[in-house]
Amino acid sequence: MKKMVTLFKGLSVLIVVCVMVCGCNTLGETVIHDELFTYEKPFDRVYLTALEAIEENSEWDLVSTNKMEGLILVRASDFMREDAATVVIKRLNRMQTSIELAKESQSIRGVESLLKSIDKSLML
Repeated sequence: MKKMVTLFKGLSVLIVVCVMVCGCNTLGETVIHDELFTYEKPFDRVYLTALEAIEENSEWDLVSTNKMEGLILVRASDFMREDAATVVIKRLNRMQTSIELAKESQSIRGVESLLKSIDKSLML
């Protein structure tokens, strides 16, 4: 009986350690990307440039677009992930446009590469 208790304690410790080690990758701090990028460019140009930047970004695939609402839906190209993000483009005035992520997309892992590639393309 004493051997069974010792074995049970040993297995319990091993299970706890395994859960902690395996879970470390998913328990990290969530980064929120709630940045608002503003450009002194017309909506049509910003929208088109954002689409081109997404097409060139190997980490994200274009899923759908809705230019009238200023929405671009993308999905992570890594087949192990099913993350999808929505880019929101808004006309502020005739020569000023903003880009941000939809609220539900702001905490998705890897979305910072998407924002950086769009911003880099628009800064040219």
